[in-house]
Amino acid sequence: MRILDSVRRLVARLAAGVRSAARAVRAWATGLTASVRRAVGRHRDRVADDPAYTRTVANAVSELAVTLLPKPNVATAVAILLTGIFSPDPTPTHHPVSRQTTVFDEEPYDAYSVTRRPASPSTSPWDRHNT
Repeated sequence: MRILDSVRRLVARLAAGVRSAARAVRAWATGLTASVRRAVGRHRDRVADDPAYTRTVANAVSELAVTLLPKPNVATAVAILLTGIFSPDPTPTHHPVSRQTTVFDEEPYDAYSVTRRPASPSTSPWDRHNT
């Protein structure tokens, strides 16, 4: 019976330890969640108040990505992605600039009327093009 009692005490200690660890992790996660929410609120307020802040965050995130990632193409892609995530622009100030049209711009489509004249059966197409 002494072996059975010692196994029960060991299981009870392990269960108490696991419960204690679970409480600690739960408290840590609750504190972390509250801190992240406060930080997000401060970030949104700062973005709304200071237009230069978004550029500062974008530059910092880009530099971190380029510094920490070994491959330049991956670093660039991650920097672009993180910059878009971490520097939202709630009030876009970009206004599209009107530009002059060029010869490469697509023209609006106009429906042209197509009239076909049937070829005269007396002449062959070869004769029509060689005259």
